[in-house]
Amino acid sequence: MRAREVELTMLRKVPHHSSTRARLATLRRPTSPLAKSIAIDAVMSGTAASLASAAALMAGSKLRDGSWPGGLNRPSQWLWGESEASERDATLKHTAVGYAIHHSTSIFWALIFEA
Repeated sequence: MRAREVELTMLRKVPHHSSTRARLATLRRPTSPLAKSIAIDAVMSGTAASLASAAALMAGSKLRDGSWPGGLNRPSQWLWGESEASERDATLKHTAVGYAIHHSTSIFWALIFEA
């Protein structure tokens, strides 16, 4: 509650004629240690989950379709369209983008879990 009172006091001291940039500068707060800790934990656990689930995707894709990268290529259809979801070869366009999407969603869900 004390931090909120300080924040409100700071806002009251901002002159009404000040520029938008000056007003925004007064609103900036340093990142709290808790938020930083949650972010670091989310990156670590999200990365671990991403690597483990990517390995499972690749193994399942190899068993089902005979192609290791096929499972990782599928998320790239969000950018390239549904017709690209069936790509089975490892390519920068499909595999790298598919893994980037896969990895970022893993970190997103880890952030929710860690918070």
